[in-house]
Amino acid sequence: MVKQHLTIIQELTPMEPLFQQTEQLQHFFEQLYEKSLNPFWIAEVVDNDFIIIIANPAAQRVEPRQVAGASIRQLAESIGNADELLAGYYQAVKTGESLQFEQRPWVNGKEYLFRTLIAPIKNAAGEITHIWGSAHNLTDFLDPQKELLAMNKLLDEKV
Repeated sequence: MVKQHLTIIQELTPMEPLFQQTEQLQHFFEQLYEKSLNPFWIAEVVDNDFIIIIANPAAQRVEPRQVAGASIRQLAESIGNADELLAGYYQAVKTGESLQFEQRPWVNGKEYLFRTLIAPIKNAAGEITHIWGSAHNLTDFLDPQKELLAMNKLLDEKV
């Protein structure tokens, strides 16, 4: 699918000099970085850890410690569910495939719900050197769900 989109982009601008295409892509990624409401980040694979090299403002609004140089393992351990939060990273490195999964971290006493996409980035030798991640924040749906479950429980008790 990504190759299809890149082909379309190339077909739209076949006569553009390479530097102009690079500038257009740079502008696209800058806008995505600044304007996206969903967190995304890139982390370098380092031994048994993942070190953030970039995280967009949406990621930092969820967890301000998601900055360049931060250890994802240490962040996950401080939240308290490191195994769950890191499982997708390890699986992506092991299989070399992208994967999508749900995460429910607790940050500053609040439960969040994310649909997370993790994609490995390979170098020219085919080695996985980085992980790109993006998370769709579904937290706004979590509170009404909890309220409905509580109301159902009350109704069941009355019946």
